[in-house]
Amino acid sequence: MKLKHIISTFNSSQLFFSMGKKCLKVALFILFSTLVAFFCFYKLSTPSLERWDEHTNYKVVEESLRSTDPLELKYEGEPFLEKTPLWYWASMVSVQIFGLNNFSIRFISAISGSAVILLTFYIGWKMFSYKAGLISGMVLLATRQLFVKHTEIFATHTFRSANLDSLQILFMLITFILFYKFYKNKRCLGYLFAAGISTGLGFLTKGPLSLVPPIVFFTFLTTNRNSLKLKPFQIMRFFTLHFSLFIIVTLPWHIWMFVINGNEFVTQYFIYHILGRGLTALEGHQESVFYYVKLLFRKDFFFSGEILLASVIFLILKYKRKIFVDFSLLSCLAVCCLLLLTVSLAQTKLAWYLLPIYPFAALLIGKFFHDIWNVKNKLLRIIVISIVILTLGSQTFSNLYIILQL
Repeated sequence: MKLKHIISTFNSSQLFFSMGKKCLKVALFILFSTLVAFFCFYKLSTPSLERWDEHTNYKVVEESLRSTDPLELKYEGEPFLEKTPLWYWASMVSVQIFGLNNFSIRFISAISGSAVILLTFYIGWKMFSYKAGLISGMVLLATRQLFVKHTEIFATHTFRSANLDSLQILFMLITFILFYKFYKNKRCLGYLFAAGISTGLGFLTKGPLSLVPPIVFFTFLTTNRNSLKLKPFQIMRFFTLHFSLFIIVTLPWHIWMFVINGNEFVTQYFIYHILGRGLTALEGHQESVFYYVKLLFRKDFFFSGEILLASVIFLILKYKRKIFVDFSLLSCLAVCCLLLLTVSLAQTKLAWYLLPIYPFAALLIGKFFHDIWNVKNKLLRIIVISIVILTLGSQTFSNLYIILQL
């Protein structure tokens, strides 16, 4: 009887401890979600619209809604062909609900930004651990460029501005997690179809950067086909299925615009918007090839370039060659590096081209935190965890203070 009583007490203690951990996780998530909503929506309508992009986007939505065909974007009485249409169409719905004002024109960006942060938390949780997910999400809250325009450097695009970036980043993350689900769930083709649609929607939001996750994913499948027991024709089949859905989503609008506008569409959209930004420094936005690397090490832009660099070095040294067969870790690192390389090589340098990198950089830091939490060296664990948490806390409260002053 005494032994049974001891076992029963032990089991009750374990159950109580387990329930306590779950309650703590729920409480932390509620606090985290509240902060996300506050950072993205507090006084969203207060700042005046920024020239040029916010003001231009406002005018495009306003004029298009007043035209006989709202789906054909208009600006100053002419077809607006520089950008893909999805954000503008979504913003028209927002305007129909909330009326034409600063809040409604920024709503799609704010709701997309909130979803980006929450999805980054979810990805980190599912790929690595709850701690990794929470730290990853907090890294984004501590990243000032996502919420506050810079007063000296031309950096007006945020999760709180009427711009296209946050919606495209959301679709990129959705594509990313769908590829992960496909990889983990016995290659269920439904995830691959959905990823193709998501890639297409990302492209219809703001162009080619949405192709980075598929490039990384299919490169991973190709280089690891032996360990994954995949034949070349299977990889080609997966690629064809994904690309077909991408084409189905993106091609109709491009054909429609070409039929209506002809060479003007080719000139403004393909030559200026797609090719021009990569090959020439448009509108004088010319910087060195290390421009974005430097921004990553500025606390008024990113959470901490030093901690990101330490994370990458630590993870590479720890996993060595194993990193090449670890989809979760390799994909985060590869997407981050490929995005950074792409925007660094593009001739037009604008600070907000850095925004899509932040969620993947945050995931690397989250994984680093998770691994450090489990190292045997107690001193190293205490020092690194303290540095990360103190930096997160100070940066997050600093951002909170700035947002409260808006």
